[in-house]
Amino acid sequence: MHSQGEAQAIIYPSHSVTSVIPGVRTPGETTTVRRPLRRVFRGETSQVPLVRDFIRRYLDGWPCPAAAVEDIVLCATELAANAVCHSRSGLPGGHLTVQIVVRPGKWVEVAVADAGGPWVTRDVGDNAECGRGLQIVSALSTQTGVVASGHGRTVWFRCPWNPHADS
Repeated sequence: MHSQGEAQAIIYPSHSVTSVIPGVRTPGETTTVRRPLRRVFRGETSQVPLVRDFIRRYLDGWPCPAAAVEDIVLCATELAANAVCHSRSGLPGGHLTVQIVVRPGKWVEVAVADAGGPWVTRDVGDNAECGRGLQIVSALSTQTGVVASGHGRTVWFRCPWNPHADS
């Protein structure tokens, strides 16, 4: 999922970040992490619903409140849509890679790797119809980050996973 070469990590300071590379354990972690599952999708808007389905199917059968699953699916959808609409992945022949991993009882981590392109930070006004996707991901997750290289970019998030919370 990560390309070779120099990589730059961008961590959003509003979150307590313990891992910058998706699926990598923090020193001292001993809880089992479910094997990550990774899938490549065509860089087309028609693939975004397939990303949602991929995430839902992976999470199916795990004891997690429905509201948490919906947050995870929404965040993954936002990142996939951004990859298609705002990176070179959306060009003809482009693709994106989605990876999901669960640390049962703790967190779910989703990463979307795209083909890169210019990174544009927007100041979104109150009346804008788009441009809030990463704000939504940041609000619904506990950690977010971007790992960028000359070959692309991986945007990831972690959401809490509390199997004992009310649905």
